[in-house]
Amino acid sequence: MTRFAAAVAFVLLSACHLVDTPPTERCTAQHVWEDYHLQHDALRPVVRDESAYAPDLAAWNELGTPIQLEPAGAGFELRVTDGGDESSGWLGLATVRIDGDSHITEATVTMNRTLLAGYKPVVADHVLCQELGHLLGLDHQRGVPDSCMDDCATRPTYAEWMACLEAPAGTTPNVHDGEQLEDIYAHAVDPGAPPPEGPGCVGVVVIHAFPAGPPPGVAAPASGGPGTGAAPPRGPL
Repeated sequence: MTRFAAAVAFVLLSACHLVDTPPTERCTAQHVWEDYHLQHDALRPVVRDESAYAPDLAAWNELGTPIQLEPAGAGFELRVTDGGDESSGWLGLATVRIDGDSHITEATVTMNRTLLAGYKPVVADHVLCQELGHLLGLDHQRGVPDSCMDDCATRPTYAEWMACLEAPAGTTPNVHDGEQLEDIYAHAVDPGAPPPEGPGCVGVVVIHAFPAGPPPGVAAPASGGPGTGAAPPRGPL
């Protein structure tokens, strides 16, 4: 099984098995727009960074949405930590606990330092930004290289997949991401706005695993490279 396939299988299995949830109440949590969201009193979450990476909080705050990420303080926390290993099949993992009203009550991004070491540092920035976006309720964009929410798995060739991962502009959210956050959290600042509809899931859900290899059917170069399972050509990262 390829790393990509393993990551996809892991997400599907995890999303269908919600921790602390009776079997009759299980459901599949998909990270589509407005499926889940922070509570109205948690719109200034503290990003507790326990990883080897540095999340770009300013890029999210400059969107001017109700979501403002704090580097320190008390209150609801978004945790960023390290974990995983060579066999994990993912570069980053977004996990949340959801209550019966589709509110996120716990949220964690896990970064796989072992596998990310085979990529340029810009890839870690892309992965971390995207997993934070998923924690906030954002889905992927597609074919939009100026957003970290761009879904690189839609690229048809290995070169295009790598170019997407390594795009300097793909390490921060864009205006459209901000617009979607405005829509998701409009009810938190406007009592007259309808709350977003959620999936009705309760429990801990792995909402996204960033695959550690190219999409199925995308041929990698024979010489190897990041995500191919072969030794990448080493050079300045």
